[in-house]
Formats: sequence, C-alpha cells, structure tokens
Amino acid sequence: MRISNSRLTLALTLALTGTAGYAVQASAQSLPGTPPPPNEPGCYRFNGGWQRSECDSPEYINKHIPHPEILAGIGETTVKSKTPDPFLSSSVQVDLSQLGSEEDIDPSTGLPERGPDAYSIQANVFFNGDNGDNDGLQFTNQVEPLAAAPGVLMNHVCVWQVDVDTQKYDSTCISIAFGVVFNEVKGIDLGKGNLATVSFLGGALTAAVVAPDRYHLANSHRWNNISGGLLGYGNSSRAAFSGKEGLSVTKIGASTCLNEDVLGQWVTENPCSQSEKLDGRAVAIVSPSAATNGDATGETTSLVPVTGNPISSLPEISFPNDWAVEMEYASTPTGKCPGSTKPPLCKS
Repeated sequence: MRISNSRLTLALTLALTGTAGYAVQASAQSLPGTPPPPNEPGCYRFNGGWQRSECDSPEYINKHIPHPEILAGIGETTVKSKTPDPFLSSSVQVDLSQLGSEEDIDPSTGLPERGPDAYSIQANVFFNGDNGDNDGLQFTNQVEPLAAAPGVLMNHVCVWQVDVDTQKYDSTCISIAFGVVFNEVKGIDLGKGNLATVSFLGGALTAAVVAPDRYHLANSHRWNNISGGLLGYGNSSRAAFSGKEGLSVTKIGASTCLNEDVLGQWVTENPCSQSEKLDGRAVAIVSPSAATNGDATGETTSLVPVTGNPISSLPEISFPNDWAVEMEYASTPTGKCPGSTKPPLCKS
C-alpha cells in the first residue's frame, strides 16, 4: 500500500463535523457480551474464548502481505464549540452477492498478480501523530488464495501503523487459512496504549491482533475519523470483479463507547457515560479531505457506489444509539441498482 496525500483519488468517508499453518480452521461463534481481546500486545484466536497464538514473522509479512489502502469512513465534528470524545472503536463490514469472479490487478501492468479472490477489507484512520507527521492506522484483513491448498484462502489480519510522510510501515499480523473471507474488521482502542484489529465472519469472532499505539492515535485523543471498505489486496492494486450485475453492501460504523459499539457489543469495565455521547455530531465527508489530512489510498475497486458521485451524493448516516454512528450503502459494477431496486441498499 502507498497512502498518498494527493487529492486525485476520491473515496466515501464519514466524519464527526509467524507463518500460519495450512489447515482450514472451524469458526467459533461469539456470544452476546463477549469481552474484547486481551489488553496485551500479541496475536489471538477465538475458540470459545481468546487464546494466544503466534504472530506472523517480519519475513512472512514482507513476502506475503503488501501494504494496504483506504476507501470509505466516518468522523467527528465540533458543534457549538463542543467536540465529542474520540472514537474507541470502528468497524467495516462487506457482504458480496453474485458479482462473479474477482482478480487483484497490478496497476503497473494491468495484469492479475495474486490469484482469484485476492482483496482486502480495511478500516482506516488518519491523524497528526506525536512524530509531527501525517500518520495512519489501518485495521485490515487482506485475503489471498493459498496456492498449496486450492479452495482455501489465507486471511491476513493486521494492524498497520503508517508514517504517511516518510512511507514507513509498522505491522503486526496473524494469518489464518479458511474457506471464505472474514468479512468484517474492527479497530479498537483497548486503553493503556494498545490498539487492536478484530476480525469477524458473519458476526462470529475469529482473530485479533494487539499492538502498542506507536504514534499516539488513541493516547492523545486523535481518533475522530474512520474510512474504509473493500479494496485491492495491497501495493495500490485494484479489486476487479468480472460480473456485470450483483452488488456489494458496505457498512461502516464508529463509537465513542465500547459498550454501545455499532456492529457488536463488548463487555467492558467502563459503562457509557453521558459525556461520551455523540449527540448527532457526525457528517459524511469524502477522502481525501480536511478530515483525513488530505490523505487517501492508492488502492481501488471496480465497484461503484450507487449513491452517485461521492462529492454530491454521499450515503446517509444514522445513529443506532447515543454513542455510535453508521453508514450503509451498496456498490455495483455499473453504479446503478439492478432492476427496480433503489439506493442506497438496492432494495425494492
């Protein structure tokens, strides 16, 4: 991935105004009130509870997991001189339907490079870090087919911490072989200087990666935007779908309180407070924009949001509770809903 501060790439956004084994793993259902992952740096699998696992080695990451990129998101805005508390979690969930085969295209050659069904799902944040640079946090699942086992996909669940100005990338990842893509990633501020990527499959917990907050996104209360979606696998690649019909539905959410998380609820020691309430202070924005420090991603997708031009027709946002905000919209190969269905979800 190459995060760029070029304004040539547009994306939808919301703003508040170790080497893995090849065995396919059985999924573990998460229950209401499941706790967040342990607040200790490392990698974890969920099997009725959180179990520590080996993280990917730097050598494995360099060989298999290129830098990821960005698409859509959410952020905060100040109303009447009052700024809401920073986000503590964010989620991106993507569901695909009848889109045909997908190839990850290398933009420099126009040719597939990772095999079928290689793409990423990402939840990303831009901010000014303690290092004095534009920085980014990327909570990702990057997926590629496993050559040694046809029909099996390697889900690379990562926390990427990026100095955008110097293009320095720091990663912590766990890779899990599975028959399908983990379709949701959630970024979490665990407190005590630790951030986590948690992955889900159909609402079931699968894995988590916990890493120290290198550039003090959460420590210094800078988490006020979230953007992401389905994109190419990495290194500015393009997720290209062959189908002329079908659709992808993307849901993006963020919360200022973990106990009222938008796409899943945790049990934590701290209940939600009145001071953390969003009070409706969220708006839809584009990326790159002032809300993302002018930063955007190089990776793309062939799917087009049915809401039209992202500058003039952003998806609407909603507030499922006093602490959370979300947006949901469909994308298709043509940017139009099939048949008589209507935006933003292409339903009758």
